[in-house]
Amino acid sequence: MRRIAAPGIVGETVTETGELIIVRWTWTGGARSEAVTLPFPRLVAIQSGAFTLTTPEGERHLCASDSVSIPKGAPHQLYCHSAGVTLDEVVALPPPLSAPVADMPRKPRRRRRAEHRRSSS
Repeated sequence: MRRIAAPGIVGETVTETGELIIVRWTWTGGARSEAVTLPFPRLVAIQSGAFTLTTPEGERHLCASDSVSIPKGAPHQLYCHSAGVTLDEVVALPPPLSAPVADMPRKPRRRRRAEHRRSSS
């Protein structure tokens, strides 16, 4: 699935299961993501090029083969320094709120007395 995050930032879903999504993002030089705070953790792995990650703690410079884990709820923004670079984003999705509950083993049902009397007559 193709995704457009911001001008100059286009993503393509690489893998998607019920629990995990991996998106490969391609950036043009000078592209900047919006400052976001996400309700799930994510891992960003730089495949090529150079980026700056900005968080409330400061700036961190990242280049090919670097990765960074961004915790759930952490505000952050990425800025791309060079053209045609890629990064992979791995997101572990929380289970859906309506996830089925595993069946609990049930005790065998006891027969009612009336049924028991009929079967003994």
